[in-house]
Amino acid sequence: MVKKVRFLMFFGPFLVKISALIYSAACLAQKMKKERRRDHRKYLEAKAFDFADFSELVKTALPNIEELEVRYMLIKNFRIENLPKLKKLSLKSAKLIVYDKEMEEDLENPVIKKADDPEDFKIVSRTLTHLTLENIPRLDALELSESIKNCPKIEEFVSQNLGVQRPSENQVDDAMNPKMDNSEMPFFMYPLYFPSAGVLNFEKVDFGMQLQVFAPVLKKIDIEFSKSLRKIEFLTENLAKAEIKDAEQSEFTISCTGTDLSAHNLNFLAESKRVKNRSTLSCAGSQQEADSMEVFRQQVAAMEAELTRLFYNPTQGCQKKKKPQIEPKNVKKSRNTKKSC
Repeated sequence: MVKKVRFLMFFGPFLVKISALIYSAACLAQKMKKERRRDHRKYLEAKAFDFADFSELVKTALPNIEELEVRYMLIKNFRIENLPKLKKLSLKSAKLIVYDKEMEEDLENPVIKKADDPEDFKIVSRTLTHLTLENIPRLDALELSESIKNCPKIEEFVSQNLGVQRPSENQVDDAMNPKMDNSEMPFFMYPLYFPSAGVLNFEKVDFGMQLQVFAPVLKKIDIEFSKSLRKIEFLTENLAKAEIKDAEQSEFTISCTGTDLSAHNLNFLAESKRVKNRSTLSCAGSQQEADSMEVFRQQVAAMEAELTRLFYNPTQGCQKKKKPQIEPKNVKKSRNTKKSC
């Protein structure tokens, strides 16, 4: 005991100093990492094209513009508002910088904005009929939903390889997406209202587990290879919460190849009067349910075989093998043998 006390009295201060140096070095490395991210963020913001006042410039310079396409650009504050004759808008392979007051994170892990922060993505147009969003890695779910609401005359909406991220816990708190500590948990996409759309394309789009669409005049919808989607629902209430009967809504064809829609949802769509290709959906739902039941039967059979092996053959595979007896080599016979008379 005395030796331990002497050891601590002699080496204790050195251990405290070493631990303090390690802690200060870790804090300094973290601070330098944040500074590098901040400098990189400032560089990207200085290099990005700012769309904040773009609409006002277009109104004065090109008041009769009908089609606008933005591709392969680093942009920020994307806002297209009230262009009088705009009909087609395309945003392809563009990297959108998320707004950040403190600029403490990089583009891969942005600080989630608050409710009073300006929008990163906003479209307001009463004349827009075609909207295309392709190869955009990150887009806020609430801003996308609000932008679609602000364009009631969209007839064709095309989205491919679109990464929709959950809204901020500081930005919204409602029944659909309540506040959660874990931001990686799956979320439910906000309803998308297309009162005039006839063609909808959601190919390879990450909308979370559930998608709700209001499209009374829909003719074709494509949700191929949307892996995270488990349920799609077609609403019967518009923005004014007015009920629209099925007889007043159009029939459409749906393509859901490569999706993981539940068998219940597929069967529900197959029973809907609006869906034209009901037979393919019912076959897909029954086949998916049959495949899942077959996998379950195989698992049960394997478990029964394992239990049978353990309970009815407890010694199988546990018996010790007898070692073969090795006869001694080069053993000389005893010389003390007595000769018989």
